[in-house]
Amino acid sequence: MTRKASQSVGAEHATRLQKWIADTPLSLVPRNHSGRSAKSAICKVLGISPSTIGTNARLAEHFDLLDLQLSKTSTKRSLAIVQCDAEAPTPAELLVLFDELDATRAELARLRHLSNTGQWIST
Repeated sequence: MTRKASQSVGAEHATRLQKWIADTPLSLVPRNHSGRSAKSAICKVLGISPSTIGTNARLAEHFDLLDLQLSKTSTKRSLAIVQCDAEAPTPAELLVLFDELDATRAELARLRHLSNTGQWIST
């Protein structure tokens, strides 16, 4: 039995990622803490080793294009929020909201770690 050439496997991975990006709505793309695509999570779904992103230029290019699309949708969402006619929160309300946001982000990070490793991080 012969092994596939690494170029052929790399091309298959890039094609699989390209198809997944085309078939997946941007709202369902897993994101990391900075709003970019969560490459490890996507690679896990597709059965691709995340370490190959650094050696497969086509994979890296597809992820860069995906991140560009995600950043454009984030900007559009931000502009829509800014144009809202809602009354602005008071400084005290903002502090409470930021505290809740920080707690939610910490919980999300713990859940992502649990999902990726199977280990729970206690607070």
